[in-house]
Amino acid sequence: MIRRCIALVLAVAAVLVVSGTGFAQEAPHRSVSAVALQSSGEKSEAAAIGLELILPVLGHAYAGDAKRGILPAVVHVAGFATLILVAVENIGDFPLGDLFSESEEENSGGNGLDARVYVGLAAFLGGKVWGVVSAARTARDYNRSLSSPPRASVVVGPAPDGGIAAGLVLRF
Repeated sequence: MIRRCIALVLAVAAVLVVSGTGFAQEAPHRSVSAVALQSSGEKSEAAAIGLELILPVLGHAYAGDAKRGILPAVVHVAGFATLILVAVENIGDFPLGDLFSESEEENSGGNGLDARVYVGLAAFLGGKVWGVVSAARTARDYNRSLSSPPRASVVVGPAPDGGIAAGLVLRF
């Protein structure tokens, strides 16, 4: 049972790695917009999403705000930890085929799965989706900050009387 789960996880990881490198090598030529995107210092939303899928917070770090990805990563890792703990607790109790079978003795009318499995799965998937969406938004926000001037800035310069003057400039 454990060997099958490990084999499935390794197969999914291999597919993600192989497909990720294939996308990077598909187009040997660059369009003008891709060159302009790289030269302007903008962050790619697709790269942020891909990095976030590989490792929580990595996409946010690429997009310039790693702190923004900590909470989704904590939810994702907590969901994963919950699933692992439930799996370890029940490792010899039932075969994999009985995982979704009805068990009236343990759950009155339920399907045999502990509620922690559902909570863990929801947190695991929800944290991952939250992180991916947030990484894309972080990259988008970073790109918008490059194109728009700052809304407030401090200006320091010489005063007419020979001293130093400071001012605050607000843009609306």
